[in-house]
Amino acid sequence: MNMGDLIGEHLSGLTNRLLETASSNERFFVLGGSSQSIDNVPNKPFLCGWGMLDSVQINRRADLKNLDTFLKKYPGKWIFGHCCYEAGFLLEPHFEEQAVEPDSFSIASFFLPRYVAEPTAAGYRIWDQAQEKTVDPEEVLTETTKSNSAQTPVSLQDPPSRAAYIDTVRHLIQHLKRGDIYEINYCIPFRAAGHLENPLQTWINLHARQQTPFGALYREGKNWLLCGSPERFMRKDGMKLKSEPIKGTAPRGATPEQDALNREALQQSEKERAENVMIVDLVRNDLGRLSEPGSVQVDELCGIYTFPGLHQMISTISGTLRPDVGFKAILEALFPMGSMTGAPKIRAMELIQQHECFSRGLYSGTIGIVKPNGDFDFNVVIRSILYNEELGRLTMPVGSAITANCNPESEYEECLLKAKGMLEAISG
Repeated sequence: MNMGDLIGEHLSGLTNRLLETASSNERFFVLGGSSQSIDNVPNKPFLCGWGMLDSVQINRRADLKNLDTFLKKYPGKWIFGHCCYEAGFLLEPHFEEQAVEPDSFSIASFFLPRYVAEPTAAGYRIWDQAQEKTVDPEEVLTETTKSNSAQTPVSLQDPPSRAAYIDTVRHLIQHLKRGDIYEINYCIPFRAAGHLENPLQTWINLHARQQTPFGALYREGKNWLLCGSPERFMRKDGMKLKSEPIKGTAPRGATPEQDALNREALQQSEKERAENVMIVDLVRNDLGRLSEPGSVQVDELCGIYTFPGLHQMISTISGTLRPDVGFKAILEALFPMGSMTGAPKIRAMELIQQHECFSRGLYSGTIGIVKPNGDFDFNVVIRSILYNEELGRLTMPVGSAITANCNPESEYEECLLKAKGMLEAISG
Protein backbone atom coordinates (compact mmCIF):
# COMPACT_ATOMS: atom_id res chain seq x y z
CA MET A 1 0.00 0.00 0.00
CA ASN A 2 1.47 3.37 -1.01
CA MET A 3 1.52 6.48 1.16
CA GLY A 4 -1.45 8.04 -0.64
CA ASP A 5 -3.55 4.96 0.14
CA LEU A 6 -2.42 5.05 3.77
CA ILE A 7 -3.41 8.70 4.04
CA GLY A 8 -6.79 7.92 2.46
CA GLU A 9 -7.30 5.12 4.95
CA HIS A 10 -6.36 7.46 7.78
CA LEU A 11 -8.99 9.94 6.56
CA SER A 12 -11.78 7.37 6.43
CA GLY A 13 -15.05 7.50 8.33
CA LEU A 14 -15.78 10.46 10.55
CA THR A 15 -12.53 12.27 9.75
CA ASN A 16 -13.25 12.21 6.02
CA ARG A 17 -16.78 13.52 6.60
CA LEU A 18 -15.39 16.31 8.76
CA LEU A 19 -13.09 17.44 5.97
CA GLU A 20 -15.80 17.19 3.33
CA THR A 21 -18.19 19.20 5.50
CA ALA A 22 -15.61 21.88 6.16
CA SER A 23 -14.68 22.12 2.48
CA SER A 24 -18.33 22.65 1.46
CA ASN A 25 -18.47 25.90 3.47
CA GLU A 26 -17.50 29.34 2.21
CA ARG A 27 -15.28 29.87 5.23
CA PHE A 28 -13.50 27.03 6.95
CA PHE A 29 -10.21 25.98 8.46
CA VAL A 30 -8.66 22.54 8.80
CA LEU A 31 -5.38 22.21 10.66
CA GLY A 32 -3.67 18.87 10.24
CA GLY A 33 -0.02 17.97 10.52
CA SER A 34 1.92 14.75 10.83
CA SER A 35 4.76 13.17 12.68
CA GLN A 36 8.16 14.26 11.40
CA SER A 37 9.33 10.69 11.01
CA ILE A 38 9.04 9.46 7.42
CA ASP A 39 8.72 5.90 8.71
CA ASN A 40 5.31 6.53 10.28
CA VAL A 41 1.91 7.14 8.76
CA PRO A 42 0.94 10.73 9.53
CA ASN A 43 -1.23 10.39 12.59
CA LYS A 44 -1.66 13.85 14.04
CA PRO A 45 -5.44 14.46 14.38
CA PHE A 46 -7.22 17.24 12.55
CA LEU A 47 -8.77 20.34 14.07
CA CYS A 48 -11.64 21.65 11.95
CA GLY A 49 -13.70 24.83 12.07
CA TRP A 50 -16.52 25.83 9.73
CA GLY A 51 -19.49 28.10 9.46
CA MET A 52 -19.12 31.75 10.46
CA LEU A 53 -20.74 33.56 13.36
CA ASP A 54 -18.65 36.73 13.08
CA SER A 55 -15.44 37.98 11.46
CA VAL A 56 -13.06 40.92 11.31
CA GLN A 57 -11.41 42.14 8.12
CA ILE A 58 -8.12 44.05 8.12
CA ASN A 59 -7.75 45.92 4.83
CA ARG A 60 -6.15 49.20 5.91
CA ARG A 61 -3.80 50.38 8.63
CA ALA A 62 -6.75 52.01 10.41
CA ASP A 63 -8.40 48.58 10.74
CA LEU A 64 -5.59 47.13 12.87
CA LYS A 65 -7.12 48.47 16.08
CA ASN A 66 -10.12 46.19 15.48
CA LEU A 67 -8.04 43.02 15.83
CA ASP A 68 -7.53 43.05 19.61
CA THR A 69 -11.13 44.28 20.01
CA PHE A 70 -12.41 41.26 18.07
CA LEU A 71 -10.34 38.77 20.08
CA LYS A 72 -11.44 40.33 23.39
CA LYS A 73 -15.07 40.21 22.27
CA TYR A 74 -15.05 36.41 22.25
CA PRO A 75 -13.18 35.09 25.29
CA GLY A 76 -13.34 31.34 25.65
CA LYS A 77 -13.95 30.82 21.91
CA TRP A 78 -12.02 29.27 19.06
CA ILE A 79 -10.97 31.82 16.43
CA PHE A 80 -9.22 31.04 13.16
CA GLY A 81 -7.67 33.31 10.57
CA HIS A 82 -4.85 34.52 8.36
CA CYS A 83 -2.52 37.39 7.49
CA CYS A 84 -1.17 37.81 3.96
CA TYR A 85 2.39 38.95 3.46
CA GLU A 86 1.04 42.40 2.51
CA ALA A 87 -0.29 42.80 6.06
CA GLY A 88 3.32 43.51 6.96
CA PHE A 89 3.08 46.81 5.08
CA LEU A 90 0.16 47.81 7.34
CA LEU A 91 1.98 46.79 10.50
CA GLU A 92 5.17 48.69 9.69
CA PRO A 93 4.64 52.50 9.56
CA HIS A 94 7.74 52.87 7.36
CA PHE A 95 5.80 51.51 4.38
CA GLU A 96 2.89 52.73 2.35
CA GLU A 97 -0.16 50.46 2.49
CA GLN A 98 -0.14 47.73 -0.16
CA ALA A 99 -3.11 45.93 -1.67
CA VAL A 100 -3.25 42.23 -2.49
CA GLU A 101 -3.92 41.05 -6.03
CA PRO A 102 -7.60 41.10 -7.08
CA ASP A 103 -9.51 37.84 -6.56
CA SER A 104 -7.10 36.60 -3.90
CA PHE A 105 -7.25 36.19 -0.13
CA SER A 106 -8.04 39.35 1.83
CA ILE A 107 -5.06 41.06 3.45
CA ALA A 108 -5.99 39.73 6.90
CA SER A 109 -9.11 38.22 8.38
CA PHE A 110 -10.10 36.29 11.48
CA PHE A 111 -13.40 34.50 11.98
CA LEU A 112 -15.45 32.92 14.73
CA PRO A 113 -16.62 29.53 13.41
CA ARG A 114 -19.93 28.09 14.51
CA TYR A 115 -18.64 24.52 14.66
CA VAL A 116 -15.29 23.27 15.87
CA ALA A 117 -14.34 19.60 15.59
CA GLU A 118 -11.71 18.93 18.21
CA PRO A 119 -9.89 15.58 18.41
CA THR A 120 -10.31 13.54 21.58
CA ALA A 121 -9.14 10.12 22.73
CA ALA A 122 -12.48 8.69 21.59
CA GLY A 123 -12.54 10.38 18.18
CA TYR A 124 -13.91 13.88 17.70
CA ARG A 125 -15.97 16.28 19.77
CA ILE A 126 -18.00 18.73 17.71
CA TRP A 127 -18.65 21.92 19.63
CA ASP A 128 -21.37 24.38 18.61
CA GLN A 129 -20.01 27.80 19.62
CA ALA A 130 -23.39 29.48 19.08
CA GLN A 131 -25.28 27.21 21.46
CA GLU A 132 -22.22 26.36 23.57
CA LYS A 133 -22.87 22.64 23.55
CA THR A 134 -21.57 19.43 22.05
CA VAL A 135 -23.61 18.27 19.05
CA ASP A 136 -24.19 14.91 17.39
CA PRO A 137 -22.00 14.57 14.28
CA GLU A 138 -25.02 13.29 12.34
CA GLU A 139 -26.71 16.67 12.83
CA VAL A 140 -23.95 18.74 11.22
CA LEU A 141 -21.90 16.52 8.92
CA THR A 142 -22.62 15.94 5.24
CA GLU A 143 -22.10 12.77 3.31
CA THR A 144 -19.04 12.60 1.06
CA THR A 145 -19.90 13.98 -2.37
CA LYS A 146 -18.01 14.82 -5.55
CA SER A 147 -18.51 17.85 -7.73
CA ASN A 148 -20.43 17.22 -10.94
CA SER A 149 -19.62 20.61 -12.45
CA ALA A 150 -17.60 20.86 -15.64
CA GLN A 151 -13.90 20.87 -14.96
CA THR A 152 -10.91 22.14 -16.94
CA PRO A 153 -7.86 19.87 -16.66
CA VAL A 154 -4.96 21.46 -14.83
CA SER A 155 -2.00 22.29 -17.04
CA LEU A 156 1.34 23.53 -15.81
CA GLN A 157 2.64 26.75 -17.28
CA ASP A 158 6.28 27.28 -18.15
CA PRO A 159 8.48 27.30 -15.03
CA PRO A 160 10.10 30.55 -13.93
CA SER A 161 13.02 31.41 -16.20
CA ARG A 162 16.33 30.10 -14.90
CA ALA A 163 18.21 32.88 -16.71
CA ALA A 164 15.97 35.65 -15.31
CA TYR A 165 16.24 34.16 -11.83
CA ILE A 166 20.03 34.02 -11.94
CA ASP A 167 20.24 37.57 -13.29
CA THR A 168 18.09 38.89 -10.42
CA VAL A 169 20.02 36.95 -7.80
CA ARG A 170 23.31 38.34 -9.12
CA HIS A 171 21.84 41.83 -8.80
CA LEU A 172 20.77 41.12 -5.21
CA ILE A 173 24.26 39.83 -4.43
CA GLN A 174 25.60 43.28 -5.28
CA HIS A 175 23.33 44.73 -2.58
CA LEU A 176 24.67 42.12 -0.18
CA LYS A 177 28.28 42.90 -1.00
CA ARG A 178 27.63 46.62 -0.46
CA GLY A 179 26.21 45.85 2.96
CA ASP A 180 22.66 47.04 2.16
CA ILE A 181 21.39 43.73 3.55
CA TYR A 182 22.90 40.59 5.07
CA GLU A 183 20.38 38.11 3.69
CA ILE A 184 17.24 38.23 1.54
CA ASN A 185 14.55 35.65 0.83
CA TYR A 186 13.91 35.89 -2.89
CA CYS A 187 10.87 34.04 -4.27
CA ILE A 188 9.47 33.00 -7.64
CA PRO A 189 6.04 31.57 -8.58
CA PHE A 190 5.28 28.31 -10.34
CA ARG A 191 1.86 28.53 -11.99
CA ALA A 192 -0.84 26.30 -13.46
CA ALA A 193 -4.25 26.85 -15.02
CA GLY A 194 -7.37 24.74 -14.75
CA HIS A 195 -9.83 23.49 -12.16
CA LEU A 196 -9.11 20.92 -9.47
CA GLU A 197 -11.77 18.23 -9.49
CA ASN A 198 -11.47 17.90 -5.74
CA PRO A 199 -9.27 20.38 -3.82
CA LEU A 200 -9.59 18.21 -0.71
CA GLN A 201 -8.10 15.23 -2.52
CA THR A 202 -5.32 17.39 -3.93
CA TRP A 203 -4.48 18.50 -0.40
CA ILE A 204 -4.46 14.87 0.73
CA ASN A 205 -2.00 14.16 -2.11
CA LEU A 206 0.18 17.05 -0.95
CA HIS A 207 -0.10 15.95 2.68
CA ALA A 208 0.95 12.42 1.73
CA ARG A 209 4.04 13.63 -0.08
CA GLN A 210 5.24 16.25 2.38
CA GLN A 211 4.12 14.89 5.78
CA THR A 212 4.81 18.17 7.51
CA PRO A 213 3.65 19.27 10.97
CA PHE A 214 1.94 22.56 10.03
CA GLY A 215 -0.16 21.59 7.04
CA ALA A 216 -3.63 23.09 6.67
CA LEU A 217 -6.60 23.35 4.35
CA TYR A 218 -8.20 26.79 4.35
CA ARG A 219 -10.90 28.45 2.31
CA GLU A 220 -12.08 32.04 2.05
CA GLY A 221 -14.81 32.30 -0.57
CA LYS A 222 -13.45 31.15 -3.92
CA ASN A 223 -9.86 31.05 -2.68
CA TRP A 224 -8.26 27.90 -1.30
CA LEU A 225 -4.98 27.35 0.48
CA LEU A 226 -3.62 23.79 0.25
CA CYS A 227 -0.76 24.05 2.69
CA GLY A 228 2.07 21.61 3.39
CA SER A 229 4.18 23.82 5.63
CA PRO A 230 6.99 22.46 7.82
CA GLU A 231 7.48 25.81 9.58
CA ARG A 232 5.96 27.32 12.71
CA PHE A 233 5.78 31.12 12.83
CA MET A 234 4.79 31.58 16.46
CA ARG A 235 3.15 29.72 19.31
CA LYS A 236 1.93 31.08 22.63
CA ASP A 237 1.61 28.82 25.68
CA GLY A 238 0.64 30.85 28.72
CA MET A 239 3.13 33.72 28.72
CA LYS A 240 5.74 31.81 26.70
CA LEU A 241 6.06 32.78 23.04
CA LYS A 242 8.28 30.83 20.65
CA SER A 243 9.22 30.91 16.99
CA GLU A 244 10.85 28.19 14.88
CA PRO A 245 12.41 29.67 11.73
CA ILE A 246 13.68 27.45 8.93
CA LYS A 247 16.82 28.34 7.03
CA GLY A 248 18.85 25.61 5.40
CA THR A 249 17.73 22.93 2.94
CA ALA A 250 19.25 19.75 1.51
CA PRO A 251 17.78 17.03 -0.74
CA ARG A 252 17.14 13.48 0.40
CA GLY A 253 19.60 10.90 -0.82
CA ALA A 254 18.76 8.01 -3.18
CA THR A 255 20.26 5.52 -0.70
CA PRO A 256 20.41 5.50 3.12
CA GLU A 257 24.14 6.16 2.91
CA GLN A 258 23.74 9.14 0.58
CA ASP A 259 20.84 10.43 2.66
CA ALA A 260 22.98 10.40 5.79
CA LEU A 261 25.76 12.21 3.92
CA ASN A 262 23.33 14.89 2.72
CA ARG A 263 22.00 15.37 6.22
CA GLU A 264 25.51 15.66 7.66
CA ALA A 265 26.55 18.07 4.90
CA LEU A 266 23.62 20.32 5.79
CA GLN A 267 24.53 20.19 9.47
CA GLN A 268 28.13 21.16 8.74
CA SER A 269 27.49 23.73 5.98
CA GLU A 270 28.93 27.10 6.98
CA LYS A 271 26.69 28.85 4.44
CA GLU A 272 23.45 27.25 5.67
CA ARG A 273 24.34 27.77 9.33
CA ALA A 274 25.20 31.41 8.66
CA GLU A 275 21.78 31.91 7.00
CA ASN A 276 20.06 30.30 9.96
CA VAL A 277 21.98 32.22 12.60
CA MET A 278 21.28 35.56 10.93
CA ILE A 279 17.53 34.90 11.14
CA VAL A 280 17.86 33.63 14.71
CA ASP A 281 19.46 36.95 15.65
CA LEU A 282 16.63 38.83 13.92
CA VAL A 283 13.95 36.80 15.75
CA ARG A 284 15.75 37.27 19.08
CA ASN A 285 15.62 41.01 18.51
CA ASP A 286 11.93 40.91 17.53
CA LEU A 287 11.02 38.81 20.57
CA GLY A 288 13.03 41.15 22.78
CA ARG A 289 10.58 43.95 21.95
CA LEU A 290 7.79 41.94 23.59
CA SER A 291 9.46 39.91 26.32
CA GLU A 292 10.49 40.28 29.92
CA PRO A 293 14.13 41.43 30.17
CA GLY A 294 16.55 38.52 30.01
CA SER A 295 13.91 35.95 29.07
CA VAL A 296 14.71 35.54 25.36
CA GLN A 297 16.73 32.42 24.67
CA VAL A 298 17.70 30.08 21.84
CA ASP A 299 16.24 26.69 22.78
CA GLU A 300 17.73 24.89 19.76
CA LEU A 301 20.21 26.21 17.21
CA CYS A 302 20.42 24.69 13.73
CA GLY A 303 18.62 21.43 14.44
CA ILE A 304 18.21 19.12 11.42
CA TYR A 305 14.75 17.73 10.69
CA THR A 306 13.97 15.21 7.96
CA PHE A 307 10.88 15.18 5.72
CA PRO A 308 10.07 12.93 2.73
CA GLY A 309 11.54 15.26 0.10
CA LEU A 310 14.24 17.15 1.94
CA HIS A 311 16.17 17.90 5.11
CA GLN A 312 15.62 21.24 6.89
CA MET A 313 17.64 23.25 9.40
CA ILE A 314 15.34 24.63 12.12
CA SER A 315 16.06 26.74 15.19
CA THR A 316 13.79 27.52 18.14
CA ILE A 317 13.77 30.86 19.97
CA SER A 318 11.49 31.74 22.90
CA GLY A 319 10.75 34.51 25.35
CA THR A 320 8.38 35.32 28.22
CA LEU A 321 5.79 37.89 27.18
CA ARG A 322 5.22 41.02 29.21
CA PRO A 323 1.68 41.04 30.65
CA ASP A 324 0.65 44.18 28.71
CA VAL A 325 1.34 42.71 25.24
CA GLY A 326 -1.67 42.02 23.02
CA PHE A 327 -2.00 40.09 19.78
CA LYS A 328 -1.69 43.19 17.58
CA ALA A 329 1.57 44.16 19.29
CA ILE A 330 2.93 40.65 18.73
CA LEU A 331 2.19 40.86 15.02
CA GLU A 332 3.75 44.34 14.83
CA ALA A 333 6.98 42.98 16.33
CA LEU A 334 7.25 39.65 14.50
CA PHE A 335 5.36 39.86 11.19
CA PRO A 336 6.34 39.25 8.49
CA MET A 337 8.60 36.50 9.73
CA GLY A 338 12.32 37.02 9.23
CA SER A 339 12.77 33.67 7.51
CA MET A 340 10.65 35.01 4.62
CA THR A 341 12.18 38.48 4.38
CA GLY A 342 15.85 38.50 5.34
CA ALA A 343 17.81 40.96 7.42
CA PRO A 344 17.59 43.83 8.09
CA LYS A 345 13.87 43.24 7.62
CA ILE A 346 12.73 46.62 6.28
CA ARG A 347 15.48 46.95 3.66
CA ALA A 348 14.97 43.34 2.61
CA MET A 349 11.24 43.98 2.16
CA GLU A 350 11.99 47.02 0.02
CA LEU A 351 14.20 44.95 -2.28
CA ILE A 352 11.64 42.12 -2.39
CA GLN A 353 9.05 44.66 -3.50
CA GLN A 354 11.38 45.93 -6.24
CA HIS A 355 12.62 42.63 -7.62
CA GLU A 356 9.99 39.92 -7.24
CA CYS A 357 7.70 39.44 -10.24
CA PHE A 358 4.49 38.72 -8.29
CA SER A 359 2.52 39.73 -5.22
CA ARG A 360 3.03 37.14 -2.49
CA GLY A 361 -0.46 37.29 -0.99
CA LEU A 362 -1.01 34.49 1.50
CA TYR A 363 2.29 32.87 0.53
CA SER A 364 4.85 33.72 3.23
CA GLY A 365 1.98 34.98 5.34
CA THR A 366 0.46 32.96 8.16
CA ILE A 367 -2.67 31.07 9.11
CA GLY A 368 -3.50 29.76 12.54
CA ILE A 369 -5.76 29.32 15.53
CA VAL A 370 -6.51 31.23 18.71
CA LYS A 371 -7.62 28.81 21.42
CA PRO A 372 -10.37 29.40 24.01
CA ASN A 373 -7.73 30.06 26.71
CA GLY A 374 -6.05 32.77 24.59
CA ASP A 375 -3.06 30.69 23.52
CA PHE A 376 -2.40 30.46 19.79
CA ASP A 377 -0.42 28.68 17.10
CA PHE A 378 0.41 30.06 13.63
CA ASN A 379 2.41 28.59 10.76
CA VAL A 380 4.44 30.07 7.92
CA VAL A 381 2.61 29.60 4.63
CA ILE A 382 5.20 27.87 2.45
CA ARG A 383 5.17 24.68 0.32
CA SER A 384 1.59 25.60 -0.51
CA ILE A 385 -0.83 25.74 -3.43
CA LEU A 386 -2.93 28.90 -3.76
CA TYR A 387 -6.03 28.10 -5.83
CA ASN A 388 -8.85 30.31 -7.07
CA GLU A 389 -11.61 27.92 -8.12
CA GLU A 390 -13.58 30.58 -10.03
CA LEU A 391 -10.67 31.67 -12.22
CA GLY A 392 -8.97 28.27 -12.44
CA ARG A 393 -5.71 29.80 -11.22
CA LEU A 394 -3.06 27.93 -9.25
CA THR A 395 0.07 29.55 -7.86
CA MET A 396 2.88 27.70 -6.07
CA PRO A 397 5.60 30.14 -4.96
CA VAL A 398 8.95 29.01 -3.61
CA GLY A 399 12.11 30.81 -2.54
CA SER A 400 15.45 30.59 -0.82
CA ALA A 401 17.81 32.71 1.24
CA ILE A 402 20.26 34.71 -0.85
CA THR A 403 23.57 35.60 0.79
CA ALA A 404 26.73 37.23 -0.55
CA ASN A 405 28.54 33.92 -1.11
CA CYS A 406 25.63 31.95 -2.56
CA ASN A 407 25.64 30.21 -5.94
CA PRO A 408 22.67 31.42 -8.06
CA GLU A 409 22.48 28.11 -9.93
CA SER A 410 22.30 26.17 -6.67
CA GLU A 411 19.60 28.51 -5.34
CA TYR A 412 17.49 27.88 -8.44
CA GLU A 413 17.90 24.13 -7.95
CA GLU A 414 16.72 24.56 -4.35
CA CYS A 415 13.59 26.28 -5.64
CA LEU A 416 12.93 23.33 -7.97
CA LEU A 417 13.36 20.94 -5.05
CA LYS A 418 10.86 22.84 -2.93
CA ALA A 419 8.31 22.98 -5.77
CA LYS A 420 8.50 19.26 -6.51
CA GLY A 421 5.94 18.05 -3.96
CA MET A 422 3.34 20.63 -4.99
CA LEU A 423 3.75 19.95 -8.70
CA GLU A 424 3.36 16.22 -8.06
CA ALA A 425 0.25 16.79 -5.93
CA ILE A 426 -1.66 18.65 -8.65
CA SER A 427 -0.59 16.06 -11.21
CA GLY A 428 -2.25 13.34 -9.12
